[in-house]
Amino acid sequence: MVEAVLYHHEPSRCEYHSNAELSPLVAVHAAQHLIKPVPAGADSMAAWTDGLDMAFLGRVGVTAKIASWAKIVDTVRKEDT
Repeated sequence: MVEAVLYHHEPSRCEYHSNAELSPLVAVHAAQHLIKPVPAGADSMAAWTDGLDMAFLGRVGVTAKIASWAKIVDTVRKEDT
């Protein structure tokens, strides 16, 4: 759990990550980017993935899930407005 805090900006640097598909480190790293507001007229996926450590997310096998996670965030954001 500590690695989720220490390495959430650069998860590839975490030597102790188990490469489990969904771990606190994966969740915190993805969430910090997916919650960013998307500027009007911008490509949503490009805005959400900017800054994500795609090599790390690929290694743990979740890159295909990013779009669905982003849609969930977008849906929740719309419900809150």
